[in-house]
Amino acid sequence: MAKKGSKKKQKRLSTNKVRKMDRKENTFTIKLKSGPHNFTQSIPLGFLIRDILKIATNKKEVKKILNAGKVKVDGKIRKELKFPIGLFDLISIEDIKENYRIVLDSKGRLKTINTEEKKPVKLCKITGKKVNGKKEIQLNTNDGRTFIEKETELKIGDSIKISLPDQKILEKIPEKKGNFVYITGGSHTGTQAQIEEILQGTINRVKTVKLKTKEKEFKTTETNVFVIGEKKSEIEL
Repeated sequence: MAKKGSKKKQKRLSTNKVRKMDRKENTFTIKLKSGPHNFTQSIPLGFLIRDILKIATNKKEVKKILNAGKVKVDGKIRKELKFPIGLFDLISIEDIKENYRIVLDSKGRLKTINTEEKKPVKLCKITGKKVNGKKEIQLNTNDGRTFIEKETELKIGDSIKISLPDQKILEKIPEKKGNFVYITGGSHTGTQAQIEEILQGTINRVKTVKLKTKEKEFKTTETNVFVIGEKKSEIEL
Protein backbone atom coordinates (compact mmCIF):
# COMPACT_ATOMS: atom_id res chain seq x y z
CA MET A 1 0.00 0.00 0.00
CA ALA A 2 1.30 3.46 -0.88
CA LYS A 3 2.28 5.84 1.90
CA LYS A 4 -0.07 8.73 2.59
CA GLY A 5 0.58 12.14 4.14
CA SER A 6 3.78 14.09 4.65
CA LYS A 7 6.92 12.58 6.16
CA LYS A 8 7.56 13.19 9.86
CA LYS A 9 11.32 13.57 9.39
CA GLN A 10 13.37 16.06 7.39
CA LYS A 11 16.66 15.09 5.75
CA ARG A 12 19.38 17.73 5.84
CA LEU A 13 20.17 17.31 2.16
CA SER A 14 16.60 18.21 1.16
CA THR A 15 16.14 21.31 3.34
CA ASN A 16 15.55 24.77 1.86
CA LYS A 17 18.48 27.04 0.99
CA VAL A 18 17.83 29.56 3.76
CA ARG A 19 19.18 27.16 6.43
CA LYS A 20 22.84 27.73 7.24
CA MET A 21 24.21 24.32 8.22
CA ASP A 22 26.52 21.44 7.38
CA ARG A 23 24.20 19.25 5.33
CA LYS A 24 26.48 16.18 5.59
CA GLU A 25 27.11 16.32 9.36
CA ASN A 26 24.01 14.28 10.24
CA THR A 27 21.20 12.68 8.26
CA PHE A 28 18.19 14.45 9.77
CA THR A 29 17.28 17.90 11.08
CA ILE A 30 14.21 19.60 12.59
CA LYS A 31 11.26 19.68 10.19
CA LEU A 32 9.22 22.82 9.47
CA LYS A 33 5.56 23.13 10.38
CA SER A 34 3.14 25.18 8.31
CA GLY A 35 2.67 28.69 9.64
CA PRO A 36 2.94 32.40 8.82
CA HIS A 37 6.04 32.17 6.62
CA ASN A 38 6.59 30.45 3.29
CA PHE A 39 8.29 27.03 3.56
CA THR A 40 11.11 28.09 1.23
CA GLN A 41 11.85 31.26 3.20
CA SER A 42 11.76 30.07 6.82
CA ILE A 43 13.49 27.89 9.40
CA PRO A 44 12.07 26.02 12.44
CA LEU A 45 12.24 27.76 15.82
CA GLY A 46 13.99 24.72 17.29
CA PHE A 47 16.68 24.89 14.60
CA LEU A 48 17.22 28.58 15.36
CA ILE A 49 17.73 27.92 19.09
CA ARG A 50 19.95 24.88 18.70
CA ASP A 51 21.90 25.37 15.47
CA ILE A 52 22.12 29.16 15.04
CA LEU A 53 21.95 30.71 18.51
CA LYS A 54 23.44 27.55 20.08
CA ILE A 55 21.52 28.11 23.33
CA ALA A 56 20.81 24.38 23.47
CA THR A 57 22.87 21.39 22.35
CA ASN A 58 20.08 18.94 21.51
CA LYS A 59 16.35 18.73 20.79
CA LYS A 60 15.51 17.73 24.38
CA GLU A 61 17.07 20.94 25.74
CA VAL A 62 15.27 23.00 23.08
CA LYS A 63 11.90 21.54 24.08
CA LYS A 64 12.62 22.31 27.74
CA ILE A 65 13.33 25.97 26.94
CA LEU A 66 10.24 26.31 24.73
CA ASN A 67 7.87 24.51 27.12
CA ALA A 68 8.95 26.86 29.91
CA GLY A 69 7.68 29.82 27.85
CA LYS A 70 11.13 31.39 27.63
CA VAL A 71 10.97 32.30 23.93
CA LYS A 72 8.87 34.96 22.23
CA VAL A 73 8.45 35.46 18.49
CA ASP A 74 7.15 38.91 17.56
CA GLY A 75 6.09 39.45 21.17
CA LYS A 76 4.15 36.18 21.56
CA ILE A 77 5.30 33.09 23.46
CA ARG A 78 5.90 30.19 21.08
CA LYS A 79 6.32 26.61 22.29
CA GLU A 80 6.23 24.72 18.99
CA LEU A 81 9.63 23.27 18.01
CA LYS A 82 8.74 23.38 14.29
CA PHE A 83 7.22 26.88 14.24
CA PRO A 84 8.49 28.76 11.13
CA ILE A 85 10.77 31.77 11.61
CA GLY A 86 11.36 34.23 8.76
CA LEU A 87 12.74 37.57 7.65
CA PHE A 88 12.57 40.45 10.18
CA ASP A 89 10.98 38.31 12.90
CA LEU A 90 11.88 39.53 16.40
CA ILE A 91 13.07 36.77 18.74
CA SER A 92 13.27 37.37 22.50
CA ILE A 93 15.00 34.92 24.86
CA GLU A 94 14.03 35.51 28.50
CA ASP A 95 16.85 33.55 30.20
CA ILE A 96 19.69 35.46 28.54
CA LYS A 97 17.76 38.74 28.16
CA GLU A 98 18.61 39.05 24.47
CA ASN A 99 16.59 40.18 21.45
CA TYR A 100 17.43 39.07 17.92
CA ARG A 101 16.26 40.24 14.50
CA ILE A 102 16.17 37.71 11.65
CA VAL A 103 18.00 38.95 8.54
CA LEU A 104 19.74 37.49 5.47
CA ASP A 105 23.42 36.91 4.77
CA SER A 106 24.96 37.51 1.36
CA LYS A 107 24.07 33.96 0.27
CA GLY A 108 20.39 34.33 1.15
CA ARG A 109 20.55 32.29 4.36
CA LEU A 110 18.70 33.41 7.48
CA LYS A 111 20.82 34.63 10.37
CA THR A 112 20.39 36.74 13.51
CA ILE A 113 21.63 40.13 14.64
CA ASN A 114 21.32 41.54 18.16
CA THR A 115 18.89 44.40 18.54
CA GLU A 116 18.44 46.84 21.41
CA GLU A 117 15.26 48.51 20.17
CA LYS A 118 13.30 49.78 23.17
CA LYS A 119 9.89 49.25 21.60
CA PRO A 120 9.25 45.94 19.79
CA VAL A 121 8.35 46.69 16.16
CA LYS A 122 8.48 44.93 12.83
CA LEU A 123 8.37 45.69 9.11
CA CYS A 124 5.94 43.77 6.89
CA LYS A 125 5.69 43.81 3.10
CA ILE A 126 2.28 44.03 1.43
CA THR A 127 1.98 40.96 -0.79
CA GLY A 128 -1.77 40.94 -1.43
CA LYS A 129 -4.63 43.44 -1.66
CA LYS A 130 -8.33 42.82 -2.32
CA VAL A 131 -11.83 43.95 -1.38
CA ASN A 132 -13.66 41.56 0.95
CA GLY A 133 -17.37 40.80 1.21
CA LYS A 134 -17.96 43.83 3.44
CA LYS A 135 -16.38 46.11 0.81
CA GLU A 136 -13.39 46.66 3.08
CA ILE A 137 -9.82 46.56 1.82
CA GLN A 138 -7.92 43.47 2.96
CA LEU A 139 -4.12 43.66 3.02
CA ASN A 140 -1.97 40.53 3.29
CA THR A 141 1.70 40.58 4.25
CA ASN A 142 4.78 38.44 3.68
CA ASP A 143 4.53 36.95 7.19
CA GLY A 144 0.92 35.82 6.99
CA ARG A 145 -0.77 38.80 8.66
CA THR A 146 -4.05 40.33 7.52
CA PHE A 147 -5.07 43.96 7.97
CA ILE A 148 -8.51 45.42 7.22
CA GLU A 149 -8.72 49.06 6.13
CA LYS A 150 -11.77 51.10 5.05
CA GLU A 151 -9.56 53.24 2.82
CA THR A 152 -5.87 53.00 2.04
CA GLU A 153 -3.30 54.16 -0.47
CA LEU A 154 -1.11 51.17 0.28
CA LYS A 155 -0.40 48.87 -2.66
CA ILE A 156 1.38 45.59 -3.23
CA GLY A 157 5.12 46.15 -2.73
CA ASP A 158 4.71 48.84 -0.05
CA SER A 159 5.65 48.15 3.57
CA ILE A 160 4.14 48.87 6.97
CA LYS A 161 5.79 49.25 10.36
CA ILE A 162 3.76 47.61 13.12
CA SER A 163 3.97 47.45 16.90
CA LEU A 164 4.32 44.08 18.60
CA PRO A 165 2.43 42.09 19.69
CA ASP A 166 -0.73 44.20 19.15
CA GLN A 167 -0.09 44.70 15.39
CA LYS A 168 -0.98 48.39 15.23
CA ILE A 169 0.16 50.10 12.04
CA LEU A 170 2.66 52.82 13.03
CA GLU A 171 4.08 53.80 9.64
CA LYS A 172 3.16 53.28 5.99
CA ILE A 173 6.18 53.19 3.69
CA PRO A 174 5.53 53.31 -0.06
CA GLU A 175 7.71 51.72 -2.69
CA LYS A 176 8.88 54.88 -4.46
CA LYS A 177 11.96 56.77 -5.61
CA GLY A 178 14.25 57.88 -2.78
CA ASN A 179 13.09 55.31 -0.24
CA PHE A 180 15.42 52.68 1.19
CA VAL A 181 15.07 48.96 0.59
CA TYR A 182 16.55 45.67 1.77
CA ILE A 183 17.51 43.20 -0.97
CA THR A 184 16.02 39.74 -0.39
CA GLY A 185 17.18 37.92 -3.52
CA GLY A 186 19.78 37.90 -6.28
CA SER A 187 23.49 38.70 -6.15
CA HIS A 188 23.02 41.63 -3.74
CA THR A 189 21.02 39.75 -1.09
CA GLY A 190 21.30 41.29 2.38
CA THR A 191 22.27 44.72 1.03
CA GLN A 192 20.55 48.00 1.88
CA ALA A 193 20.07 50.39 -1.03
CA GLN A 194 18.10 53.44 -2.16
CA ILE A 195 15.57 53.43 -5.00
CA GLU A 196 16.69 55.45 -8.02
CA GLU A 197 13.94 54.44 -10.40
CA ILE A 198 11.14 51.89 -10.73
CA LEU A 199 10.86 50.42 -14.22
CA GLN A 200 7.38 49.09 -14.91
CA GLY A 201 7.09 45.65 -16.42
CA THR A 202 5.75 44.70 -19.82
CA ILE A 203 4.56 41.48 -21.45
CA ASN A 204 8.18 40.57 -22.17
CA ARG A 205 9.91 42.15 -19.15
CA VAL A 206 9.39 41.88 -15.41
CA LYS A 207 9.12 44.94 -13.20
CA THR A 208 12.60 46.02 -12.12
CA VAL A 209 14.07 48.56 -9.72
CA LYS A 210 17.18 50.67 -10.26
CA LEU A 211 19.06 51.06 -6.97
CA LYS A 212 22.15 52.72 -5.58
CA THR A 213 24.46 52.32 -2.61
CA LYS A 214 27.50 54.41 -1.66
CA GLU A 215 29.67 52.12 -3.79
CA LYS A 216 27.61 51.36 -6.90
CA GLU A 217 24.36 51.30 -8.86
CA PHE A 218 22.54 48.13 -9.92
CA LYS A 219 19.17 46.72 -10.96
CA THR A 220 17.10 43.86 -9.58
CA THR A 221 13.60 42.51 -10.03
CA GLU A 222 10.91 44.22 -7.96
CA THR A 223 10.17 41.00 -6.06
CA ASN A 224 13.70 41.15 -4.60
CA VAL A 225 13.19 44.46 -2.76
CA PHE A 226 11.65 45.04 0.67
CA VAL A 227 11.01 48.71 1.51
CA ILE A 228 12.47 49.51 4.95
CA GLY A 229 12.21 53.30 5.32
CA GLU A 230 12.00 56.75 3.76
CA LYS A 231 15.14 58.45 5.16
CA LYS A 232 16.66 55.41 6.87
CA SER A 233 15.69 51.91 7.96
CA GLU A 234 12.80 51.88 10.44
CA ILE A 235 14.39 48.91 12.26
CA GLU A 236 17.94 48.07 13.31
CA LEU A 237 19.68 46.10 10.56
